[in-house]
Amino acid sequence: MKQKTTKTFLLRIMLGLALVLHTNSTLAQAWVPVGTAGFTPSSALISVMALDASNTPYIFYKDILNEYKGTVMKFEDGSWQPVGEPGFSSSMQPGSNNFSLRFDNNNIPYVAYSGIPSDNYPIAVMKFENNTWEVVAQFFSIGISDILLDFDSNNIPYLSYRSIQGEFVLLKFENNVWETVGSIASATIGSIFTFNNNNIPYVAFRDGENNNKATVMKFENGSWQFVGQPGFSSGGTEDLSLSFDSNNIPYIAYSDQTNQNKATVQRCVNNNWEFVGESGFTGSYLGDITIAFDSSDNLFICYREQATGYKAAVKKFVNGIWQPVGPSTGFSEGMAISLSFSIGNNGVLYSGYSDDEYSAKTTVMKFDPTAGVETSVFNQVEMYPNPASQSVTLTNLAENTAIKITDLTGKLIYSTKAVGASLTIDTTGFTSGLYLVELMGYEGNVVKKLVIK
Repeated sequence: MKQKTTKTFLLRIMLGLALVLHTNSTLAQAWVPVGTAGFTPSSALISVMALDASNTPYIFYKDILNEYKGTVMKFEDGSWQPVGEPGFSSSMQPGSNNFSLRFDNNNIPYVAYSGIPSDNYPIAVMKFENNTWEVVAQFFSIGISDILLDFDSNNIPYLSYRSIQGEFVLLKFENNVWETVGSIASATIGSIFTFNNNNIPYVAFRDGENNNKATVMKFENGSWQFVGQPGFSSGGTEDLSLSFDSNNIPYIAYSDQTNQNKATVQRCVNNNWEFVGESGFTGSYLGDITIAFDSSDNLFICYREQATGYKAAVKKFVNGIWQPVGPSTGFSEGMAISLSFSIGNNGVLYSGYSDDEYSAKTTVMKFDPTAGVETSVFNQVEMYPNPASQSVTLTNLAENTAIKITDLTGKLIYSTKAVGASLTIDTTGFTSGLYLVELMGYEGNVVKKLVIK
């Protein structure tokens, strides 16, 4: 029996080491293109990306080859393919905040967009069903910007827009009728709405009555109510984004005008807004901000930054510090225009944008958190012994490196932040098997494999 157990254990170790070698030799870059970079047939200066329930990425863009009408493509069977007829919409108004792509609870894709001035700025809502795009609703002379479409958990569609009169307006479609939920006169351009986990609509906006500072409101019990103090940011804001963690706590990210338009994130706890990490934690002026949580409540922010030539970048909030996911200088090849960001229900990060390096054609990238690369700061890190039994030591660690160890199911086993160049971890409480050791620092992050015998 002992001989059989020894053979089984050695086989497991060999398989684990083989996985380590295979992973380290085949992964060349953590952020990788989904299909071909610059895949759209023409420039797509205005585009938006979203994921369906199966984590299939879709892109909705203004198609120059089709008279600036809307085209939707999805990544399927290893390539990007049109969804229905290219150029299926009417001509679309310029502006990245003038159209939206969402999926209902039955995984049916919907789009909403604003038309051109000669058509009196109509807003149209369309869906793809029975292999064709069909009009769900069309409105005239009511809005020109900040168009967002979303569904609550009861599959009721909501549509928000900024009216010609300058008001934020929220509609919902129920009993075959579009009805106004409510409007906010002080919401200046750039308003964004979403639902919390209880189906309550929230809106974040630059508050014209408070010097364009950030204000968040929710629609509850038939009226709009302030969430915390109105105008709670230090100064004026731009590029707002709003999301909720699993405890229904609202988080807001924005470009902070009092801090050279760098990124700031705040959250509302007990009706008070507090900072999440350092205020103004990015390097320079930025835009196209999206804040989002994965299913494990890890917090991410995506943006494009002036200091790097407006390349796309993502940061993750780890142990009180905002740390890069991938290169700190950005992962897009060139300027990222109309930047979108989504997290799949499998934890994979996706970013879509019009790619300046490909004549503004669209590129979609993904980052698998289990597929790290050893960036320069981690190339010198040594981990020994491996396999380990009593302990494992990490050396040549950079300052403030965060260390997290999980098993192959994703369960967190150990986490800490290095206070020196080396760290020894007691592994006597670990069961035999293969573990993922994630190192996270200012220059990126990497996942190493650790075998416990």
